[in-house]
Amino acid sequence: ANFTGKSLITRDFLESRGKLVSGITTTVTGDGLTGTEFKVETVNLQKSITADYTLQASDNNYSIKVDNGTIPVLITVPTGLPKNFFVGITQKGSADVTILEAVGVAIDNPVGLKIKGEGFCVGLEQIGTSNNFDLLADTKA
Repeated sequence: ANFTGKSLITRDFLESRGKLVSGITTTVTGDGLTGTEFKVETVNLQKSITADYTLQASDNNYSIKVDNGTIPVLITVPTGLPKNFFVGITQKGSADVTILEAVGVAIDNPVGLKIKGEGFCVGLEQIGTSNNFDLLADTKA
């Protein structure tokens, strides 16, 4: 975009107005030149769960915090998630968080399908459009 003679939206400007915050995706659209004003959109891509949960297409690119305390939680990965689906999952409680394969889903991890423990996180990454996933990072058997 051509910003000649225009004000550039800076990180400080966005932070000072609460529009740029950790855990928030900020998108700036419009070029400010052709009648399309700059538009700043923020989308919070975090959610918390406290019980068993089945991933949804709308969870794509989210960070899910599992506030499970001392209660074990199962997170089910269904078939049919959107192409290149990715979600990050952080265990906040002391009980196990297990990633469960629904029928027709395969999850690859050389260690296991449980998050390693409180404070640890994993990434679940779909391989293209398939129902095959890689479970990345801190896991245990």
